[in-house]
Amino acid sequence: MMVIASVGSQCFGADKVEATRAQMPPTIDGKLNDAVWKKAQPIGKFMVLESTRASDLKTFGYVAYDDTHLYLAMNCLDSEPKSIAAQVAEPGEEVFRDDRVEIQPYVGK
Repeated sequence: MMVIASVGSQCFGADKVEATRAQMPPTIDGKLNDAVWKKAQPIGKFMVLESTRASDLKTFGYVAYDDTHLYLAMNCLDSEPKSIAAQVAEPGEEVFRDDRVEIQPYVGK
């Protein structure tokens, strides 16, 4: 199942997501054990892609920044991890058939 972050949507019930200032950049290693992720406010409400339905999968997002970078981290929990569809794609290949998280800008009315 795919989920999407939709900041400011009815699913969140908020107009913003708070980003945490990183004193040290996080290590980009797929782990969320850096100090900045421990301090970051978790985002926990996501929507199923191309719907208005809240996701039933527990997914947590985190946003951090420093003077030059914006950092996004996702912790996607799945009760059936062996069913996750993921192929190794070469640059330029489609990945849209795999399970994934998409971050899209919210355009308010």
